[in-house]
Amino acid sequence: MFGIGPTMNIAYLSWSEWLTWPLIQGQVLDVLAGVSRLTGRRIYFVSFQPLQVLIAQKKELSALRDKLKNEGVVLVTVPVAYRTKWCAASWYHLPLVVAQSFPYLLFFSIRHNISLFHCRSYAVTLPAVLVQMMRGVKLIFDPRSDFPEEHVVAGNWSAGSFSYWAWKALERVYLKRADAVIAVTDTHKEHLRAVYGPARLLTVYNNVDTDRFKPDEAVRKRLRLGYNIGENEVLFCYCGSLGAHWNDPEIYAGYLIRCRSLAVKHRFLFITPDVAALAKVMAEHGIEEREYLAVSADFRDVPHFLAMADLGLVLMGSRRVVAGVKTAEYLAAGLPVITNEKLAGAVEIVEGNGVGMVDRGGAGTEALQQFLNGYPVNRATLAARCRKTAESVFSNRAVCGMYAKLYRELVDI
Repeated sequence: MFGIGPTMNIAYLSWSEWLTWPLIQGQVLDVLAGVSRLTGRRIYFVSFQPLQVLIAQKKELSALRDKLKNEGVVLVTVPVAYRTKWCAASWYHLPLVVAQSFPYLLFFSIRHNISLFHCRSYAVTLPAVLVQMMRGVKLIFDPRSDFPEEHVVAGNWSAGSFSYWAWKALERVYLKRADAVIAVTDTHKEHLRAVYGPARLLTVYNNVDTDRFKPDEAVRKRLRLGYNIGENEVLFCYCGSLGAHWNDPEIYAGYLIRCRSLAVKHRFLFITPDVAALAKVMAEHGIEEREYLAVSADFRDVPHFLAMADLGLVLMGSRRVVAGVKTAEYLAAGLPVITNEKLAGAVEIVEGNGVGMVDRGGAGTEALQQFLNGYPVNRATLAARCRKTAESVFSNRAVCGMYAKLYRELVDI
């Protein structure tokens, strides 16, 4: 219906995600700025935002808009009537999403001659597909997770529900229509391939700023001294939110109890905004405060707390095909990753790069004990291997390079 003109532009799309959230800063804004630098092209970032968020964060978003402009990214915020977070959207949300986003995207794509939509996650991909059908724009479907399945795990719907069926049906449409589909692990890629085999699938791992997240011996010594942690005391670390979803504090409480049998002095560090919820679960399991530390750190301070740790934990109670951003952050900080077989994406990374261990021990700790026996001698070697993996696979440089290459392949830039 409407064709593409000679000057082609790129638009990255998101729906109802807080732009001031550290995850968006690292996983979206830093990447778009890096891709703009590598391609020499301005990138539009079109973000549909609940009106109440735009009002509440007016000052912050204005400052962010100015900052991104200097980095080659044009931030366009579009007000919508919606709740503040979309992540557990049921099927009946879809008409509301499409009604508020499709007309604007069609108008925007014509006015700015958009030739490529890069769609973050599931909701915003539907209106983008409709525009693609009318104008022939290229489309990247970047799901970021196994969205329909992860919300079964989280208890937001069941595998037999209409919401699950609707999202799975749309997922197949997206895979068919997309000119490229991004998976966050090779395991995730195979998961999507099982849905629609002919899809063009690429693995682009979650990125991490390796200039911020890095080993720091001086910080390690200072913080361990301040928290009365011995130099030879093994400090297990979990970093991220905790709740009755896929990052379940019950899983970590159970793991802590299992580790009581280890023949090595150790403690657990939780870097989480959910300190109160964690303390409640720990108390219910009879875990004393001396067995763990819990800190609610500002995002700027998270790399320092990771620097004081020895091992990064990422455990699941149900099967997932992703790895989690925290896996990349652990590796950048030089921390070997301890995961379990439920988190298939993390297993892929740990075993494929030799950067930790997969705990398949059930109720026992024999394999973990064996790993820890050699840890004091191997710590420096393991840290260097983790760091090398982070820089070559997960760094902003590596990930921005992959996206820039893909953009060049899909459009004439």
